[in-house]
Amino acid sequence: MLQGDLIGSGISNNRIIHMRYIPKELDFDMTDKDMYGSIQSKITDGERHYLLLDEVQEIHGWEKSVNILFESANMDSRTGYF
Repeated sequence: MLQGDLIGSGISNNRIIHMRYIPKELDFDMTDKDMYGSIQSKITDGERHYLLLDEVQEIHGWEKSVNILFESANMDSRTGYF
């Protein structure tokens, strides 16, 4: 739903990073550092990106990764979006 709202407001789909961390799709050995690396690899330029995370609580320490991304990348900080 949020992705549709972003696209509807004119945000290009290539600026939206949508990651799913549901147990059946999750690499059970994934760490917060792995999470950070996989998201960071999708930020290929200095343009603003929007980060949507499903079931992020499945990754222990996810808060650290999101905080580092927020501080170091050009991410939108509106409620619900990074």
